[in-house]
Amino acid sequence: MKNLTLSLIIVSFASVLSATTIFTDRTEWENAIAEQELGSIQTEDFNSTNPGTLPKNATTNVGLLDIEVIVPQGAQGVTIISDGTGEFNFDGSNYLHMGLDGTPKREVNISFSGPIVAWGADFGTRNTFSDDPAVTFGDVFEQRLGQLIPGGLGNSSFVGFISEDPFDFLNFKDPFASTAVFGADNLSFVQLDSSVPEPSTFIFLAMAVFGLAFFKRT
Repeated sequence: MKNLTLSLIIVSFASVLSATTIFTDRTEWENAIAEQELGSIQTEDFNSTNPGTLPKNATTNVGLLDIEVIVPQGAQGVTIISDGTGEFNFDGSNYLHMGLDGTPKREVNISFSGPIVAWGADFGTRNTFSDDPAVTFGDVFEQRLGQLIPGGLGNSSFVGFISEDPFDFLNFKDPFASTAVFGADNLSFVQLDSSVPEPSTFIFLAMAVFGLAFFKRT
C-alpha cells in the first residue's frame, strides 16, 4: 500500500473532503477490503464480450460495466476490446485498450450499477511516445473526489484505491496535450452496501431531525 509514489499520484480536490487510500498490490487491496468488511469484490475481465471497437459518442454495456466513449470533432484515438494479442498482453485474454487524444480531449467514462467504494485494475502503460493517463473518480452530483495518474507502470501493474466517499463513475483521459495509450484488465470493484446510508444521506437525516425538533419547540 502506498500513499504516494513516483509512478502514482493522487490529486485531491479541495471542494470535497474525501480520504482515499491507494494500492499498487492487488493482494494488499483485497486484504484491506476484507479487513474493513466493505463487501464482495466483483470483476469484469472482458472475456464475455466479443473483441472490437466501441462506438463513438455512445454508451455500451460491457458485462458489469457501462462504457461511454466521448469523441469531440477532430479527436483521434481508439477504444477497443482487444483479443489479448495486442500491445498489452495481461494474461492472453481480452482486455480494454484505450488510445486517448489529448487535443482535443477524447474521454472514456466507466459507470456502475450503483455507488462503489473500492476499485482496482491491472494497468499497462506505454513508457515511450505516450502521455500518462488520468483516472478521475466522482459521484452522480459531478463532484470530483480525486484523480490518479498511473505512469511508468510498464506492461502490467496493479493500481487500486479505497475511498471513504462512494463514487459512481471513472473518467479516463489524457491530462496533457499529446496522446495517452494504455490498457486495463480485470477491473474489480466493491459496491456500497445498500444497508449502510451514504454520508449525504446521514446529513439529510440529521437536518430532518433538527428541523423536526425546531418545529416542535416553536
